[in-house]
Amino acid sequence: MELDGVAVQMRTSSSVSLLKDDLYQAFALLKDEERTCISLQMIDGYAIDEIAGMMSMPQGTVKSHLKRGKEKMANYLRNNGYDR
Repeated sequence: MELDGVAVQMRTSSSVSLLKDDLYQAFALLKDEERTCISLQMIDGYAIDEIAGMMSMPQGTVKSHLKRGKEKMANYLRNNGYDR
């Protein structure tokens, strides 16, 4: 798994359901704006300019939400048994 240049791999052969649970937990740590921006980009495939239009915010703000959110998720996953 990769979060914008941060590769996160499982250390052990944990099941997919454990990874799914950890991803949900990491996602829950995010602020609403970060969660929405990440969902729109990584799950729905929207570009930054499209997200900015949908959320009525500048592109720079969307980029900040994406960067901070992805860093929080990557740090959480690293701290819970996943490596770079």
